[in-house]
Amino acid sequence: MDDYGLLQPSIGHSTAYTRDEFEKEMYRDDQALDQLYPFLNHRGALYIDATDYEENALLLNRDSNNIRSITVNPNYLKAFPVVDREGQPIQVSEKSEDWVLLVPEQYRDREEDIRHFYERENIRDFYLTTDQGQKLKIIWLAEGQRIFSSNPDVFPTEQNMIHDPIIHVKTEENHLFTYRSGILGGGLNDHLKLKLVDKDPRLTYKELQPEFDRHQIDDQIKQNSVFTFSQFLSQEVARLKASIRTSLLSMLGLSKRICVFDRAKPINSFP
Repeated sequence: MDDYGLLQPSIGHSTAYTRDEFEKEMYRDDQALDQLYPFLNHRGALYIDATDYEENALLLNRDSNNIRSITVNPNYLKAFPVVDREGQPIQVSEKSEDWVLLVPEQYRDREEDIRHFYERENIRDFYLTTDQGQKLKIIWLAEGQRIFSSNPDVFPTEQNMIHDPIIHVKTEENHLFTYRSGILGGGLNDHLKLKLVDKDPRLTYKELQPEFDRHQIDDQIKQNSVFTFSQFLSQEVARLKASIRTSLLSMLGLSKRICVFDRAKPINSFP
């Protein structure tokens, strides 16, 4: 993953005075960030949403009958190939309008259940931002494949690997849902991994800046908003240490106040 990094825009500052103004700002930001995806995708960005397999999600949904799945883009399949039953790598075109679902072979006897689950109206509404009658196309995968989630909250004791997941393939033409908040700003949990220019964040920002200007989000994304994974990890460790230090100081201050208060109590008062 040395060739990939993270994009951390500063989103959230608002100059709005009313709720309507605030909602318009948020909508404008969402639209701009959404329009960035095709550009970053063409540059080789990787997209993987493995939220269903995060530890908290597994715990909260342990009694659910829903089918767990992940979503990737074609670039991800190129970087981390999966193979079909004949051992051939799966390739999906960005021009595909089908709702492509990669399903491990061992679930073939449940094909009807799988189709029924995803064809339900509320499920289609969730997965498809625009329902244009996309056909659900299933491609059967060879059994026993492990997918790298690139998410530290997914099976951390197993190197963040997922065994035989069902995979949605998001193309630019099939209108599969994309978490805008997961494209930018989620740190290592970000669904989008940015392709770096010569592994250099500064060179990458320089190349991307005209596109940021075009979408009028250059004030949110500064030169120091592009990070390598190691840079981001170092910042997170420093932030964590500072948070722990602040908590300890707060606890010490509270302890001192309790001691002073205790010494000031009348001898015969109740505890």
